[in-house]
Amino acid sequence: MKRSWTLLMALLSLGTLAQDRLGLDQVVQICLERNYDVVVARNTAEVAENSAVPGNAGLTPTIALNGNGSYSNNNTNLTFAGDIPPVSQDGAQSQTLGGNVGLNYILFDGLGTIYSYKQLKNSAKIADLEARFTIENTLLQTVVTYYNVARLKQQYDITQSNLDISRDRLRRQEVGYDFGSSTKLNVLNAEVDYNADSVSVLQARQSWLNERRTLNQLLGFEIDTEYEVDTNVVYAPGLALDSMLSSAMQNNALLLAAAYREQGADFDIKRAQGQRYPRLDLNAQYGYTNNQNDAGILLEQENQGFSGGITLRWVLFDGDRISAQVKNAKLAYESSQELREKTNTGVERDVKNAWGNYENDLTVLEIERINVETNQINFERSQEQFARGQITSTQFREAQRNLALARINLNNARYTLKLSELELIRLSGRLLQ
Repeated sequence: MKRSWTLLMALLSLGTLAQDRLGLDQVVQICLERNYDVVVARNTAEVAENSAVPGNAGLTPTIALNGNGSYSNNNTNLTFAGDIPPVSQDGAQSQTLGGNVGLNYILFDGLGTIYSYKQLKNSAKIADLEARFTIENTLLQTVVTYYNVARLKQQYDITQSNLDISRDRLRRQEVGYDFGSSTKLNVLNAEVDYNADSVSVLQARQSWLNERRTLNQLLGFEIDTEYEVDTNVVYAPGLALDSMLSSAMQNNALLLAAAYREQGADFDIKRAQGQRYPRLDLNAQYGYTNNQNDAGILLEQENQGFSGGITLRWVLFDGDRISAQVKNAKLAYESSQELREKTNTGVERDVKNAWGNYENDLTVLEIERINVETNQINFERSQEQFARGQITSTQFREAQRNLALARINLNNARYTLKLSELELIRLSGRLLQ
């Protein structure tokens, strides 16, 4: 199989893991080399390519070396016509030895072998595109999981930071209560909030670890392998709808496979029509035989030499079997044209939907950035007012929760935009480039 999309093997070494850092480039390379579905997809495509040889289509002659030998020991009684006396012999032995090199070759079959070979090559291309489609989806799933690990790790950090604020608030309320400047109710409220935030930290941590195990399984690692991931998100510059749509129409794996299936259906028509022509086969052999007999007139016979022949077969009537095959092949070709058009419009729809999601996520990201800035200012002022006793603990808690939620929403928006971008690139056929 052509492996233009295969990156050089760059397996993650133990030394790299020991550094507790797994980069996105490493994830891509490891996925393409070690992911189970990727390996199976490559093997399946390679099987199809290995099968696309002229011999499987009947375009090459078959040459075989044959040999035979036999031995017999019998009590023999022979009676001959005419004046030849009868022969009676116990334990009469006979031996036969022979060997030949034989050749069989289809000289003409209505071009069926030629179109069979073209169909094999066509099937290999389809298998290669199907493998590419599987690899693209698997790679996308792996990268999405990688970014989810990063997103959930940052969400865990946010909840941890929020817990630190609640811990500090609880400590202040307890000190205030000891000195008489705070009530027991304020201490209890702060403790309730601290406990709730502790639960949020535990849940965020577990979600992060679960997702990392999923990534380990996709990369072929031990399930509990530990490492950190890069939380930086770099976006592709200069994306444009017209460019992505044009690229998808030319490079999308599903669309290319549909075109090859249409071509394969046309080959099937020609193969079916070829059965209406006569078939001409050539056979030839060069061999040697030796027969020896203890009883009989002919005691030994030896032959050595060449023999050959041509066989002609022309189906004059077959109960409309060939006609039915031709009709069905034409119907299959029409269906393949319809499926190709359906795939074409489907890809166009998916690209435009993905582009709409991408633009929407760009806007959401900018709004969430502004929202975090606003909530940060609000929280800082609320923190000052709460320290001076100008607002209640409930009001302070509301500002704290709003800031934490805004930071989580911004974190989610950063990765959602990246995933929309990756889906757009996958649809355009550029993911493996």
